[in-house]
Amino acid sequence: MNTDKQLFQIFAACPDWLFELTGWESPGRSEWRSFTVKALQRDTDGLVVPDNPSQPLTIVEFQFRRDNTIYTRTVSEMAAVQEAHGMRAVRGMIIFSEKQLDPRTPPWDRVVHSFVLRDLLAEFERAHPGHPLAAVFQPLMIEREDLLEVQAVTHFRTIKHSDLEERYKQVLTAVFVNWLEQRFPQKGKQEIEIMLLGELPELEET
Repeated sequence: MNTDKQLFQIFAACPDWLFELTGWESPGRSEWRSFTVKALQRDTDGLVVPDNPSQPLTIVEFQFRRDNTIYTRTVSEMAAVQEAHGMRAVRGMIIFSEKQLDPRTPPWDRVVHSFVLRDLLAEFERAHPGHPLAAVFQPLMIEREDLLEVQAVTHFRTIKHSDLEERYKQVLTAVFVNWLEQRFPQKGKQEIEIMLLGELPELEET
């Protein structure tokens, strides 16, 4: 599954969703950016830059596969970002899709905070039932394809008929459909549309 671009789209649309999901205190109005670490020749998954300069920068990495260097790389990113931003305070987090992917690398696991996406979403759903942010991740979280195929339209409707601003709903619905297409590569566009019958605009119009 390709996730980097879609995760960037979600949190670039509303950086505060990251703090709602993790339970970290929001630094206020912020921008979600990418940052290139030249020494590593790679981009960070996300850099949250608050408008308020007294608030810390936040480096975010999403990890959906095993990588034993993820902690050392994240610490290197934190150092590079801090130097590039006038030694402004910085903090780092890694969000693993599954607990078993976390290598817990000392001493850096005491510097970088780690979270498990599945656990975050379960807690978030308990605190905010029916929230579209939880719904958009279901194509990644529901393991059984037959169950996802049945439940997809319910989660899609949760996003589409939510109270979010239209621009946010457009981002989340586009990401949801993209991840759904990735989960069912054997299905054509029309079959995906049928799975979400009555909800996609092109089907409603016909």
